[in-house]
Amino acid sequence: MLYGPNTSGFGWNNDKKCVVAEPHVWEEYMKSHKGAVMFKNKSLPYFEEFLIIFGKDRATGRNAQTAADVVEELDKEVAEKRVRINEELLKLPTIFMFERHKAILQIARDHGTTDVFFTIADDEKEE
Repeated sequence: MLYGPNTSGFGWNNDKKCVVAEPHVWEEYMKSHKGAVMFKNKSLPYFEEFLIIFGKDRATGRNAQTAADVVEELDKEVAEKRVRINEELLKLPTIFMFERHKAILQIARDHGTTDVFFTIADDEKEE
């Protein structure tokens, strides 16, 4: 309501920590934003803290991601990383399955360790 298109007429009451507007502005806005009714006369005591945390970030349009999307993406990246590490470790004839799985978990746990692992020559990985 305070930012974005069609928000003319809205303001912020710093004492009451709430969004303010003339009744006709609220009525017009709520015609196209049904969920906004909950913010009318509602105190938002942490609004300024949220601004610090989120800044000007706004998730809109086709590139918007929910927290679940981000977690899914991270899980996919971790799984892909583990597959790549496993492929590298399979090249080592002296490492057994249990040791390989233990190594995968240890290496994949830290980005720095993973980066270093992929820069090590194959013959040095056995040491």
